[in-house]
Amino acid sequence: MPGWHAATKDVRAKGDIQFLGIVQEQHGDRAKLFMQWKQMGWPIMVDSLNLLGVTVVPITLLIDENGVIVKKANRASAVGEFLARPAAERTEIDRIAPDFRAMMAKAKSARDHRTVGDAMFLFGTDTRRWDAAIEVYRQAIKLDPKDPTARFRLGVTLRRRYETETRRGTDFGAAVDAWREALDINPNNYIWRRRIQQYGPALAKPYPFYDWVAQANKDITSRGEVPTALSAPLTDSESLSKKPFVAQNEEPENPDPNGRIDTDEKRWIRIESAVAPAMGRSDPALRVHVVLRADDKRKIHWNNESEPLRIWFDTPAGWKINRSLSVVANSTTATSDELRRIEVELQPPANSTVARLRGYALYNVCEGAGGTCRFLRQDFVVELNAAR
Repeated sequence: MPGWHAATKDVRAKGDIQFLGIVQEQHGDRAKLFMQWKQMGWPIMVDSLNLLGVTVVPITLLIDENGVIVKKANRASAVGEFLARPAAERTEIDRIAPDFRAMMAKAKSARDHRTVGDAMFLFGTDTRRWDAAIEVYRQAIKLDPKDPTARFRLGVTLRRRYETETRRGTDFGAAVDAWREALDINPNNYIWRRRIQQYGPALAKPYPFYDWVAQANKDITSRGEVPTALSAPLTDSESLSKKPFVAQNEEPENPDPNGRIDTDEKRWIRIESAVAPAMGRSDPALRVHVVLRADDKRKIHWNNESEPLRIWFDTPAGWKINRSLSVVANSTTATSDELRRIEVELQPPANSTVARLRGYALYNVCEGAGGTCRFLRQDFVVELNAAR
């Protein structure tokens, strides 16, 4: 099934084999949208942390009448044997959040800390619990630097926090780094590799992950239904098809080569960046994500009646880029405060894989209703490392 990593499981229910989709990614709502589009009635289990330890898909899990996972079916005869079992007794499952302080007091090993982090992620009712989970995963990594699972789950939690109001600007990039470190330790995990490829360059795509979303929304709406809303907007990279890197033929005109535009010293716009690699390829490339957010506390908004947002990159010596200048079209309303972003790809020279990508953004923004409007510039730097 394109766009999400699913596995089917055999469920013993009144003698019938039914199916349950396992979503091994950040967002279960994307799988729900796909299933709504295809009119599938299966239940979905979201396993963002990969607690099942899945390394490849599909898998078959044996689940009893009470919804308890018994074990993986590693051989064909296991399903028949499972269905022939007596019915399982009813087991009440405690759904109350555990005592995190008590768990931490008993945590000694890296695995203990990882278990606490898992509980904080799963049972947390607010983003402060994710903050705590991030720190606990980091403690687990300090105790066992060779534990790839703690690094993967740290990345999952960082990326989840990045989609909340308590985000840190570095969370997205730190999440990709954590996933990459996990793969460096265990390069055979299919699920972990797909997570990076989801945000990586086009040449590393095994397939377009979410190119079906637009058609799904259209078809669902035409049936008179309301499509499942996505909790996080898709990045451009998530809809890309596999294709080779293509460098720009000619460098466009630099819109502010001498830095004459006033600097955004108050940071009315916050610029964040992340870099996703083409994992394990002989022709390395990097996909750079640049995100711009208007400062909502100061009620900053884009001025859509002026020139559009432009982002310029000074390509490092010897590197190639697919686009030095990006222009983001204005919204149709006079003002707006939406997140804006661009993505570019770079290819390193044969003799170097590390560089600093310098760039700047030019934008028209206003402060508050009827407040000051200005044309501003903000410079930024992105660290590149194609060898990692």
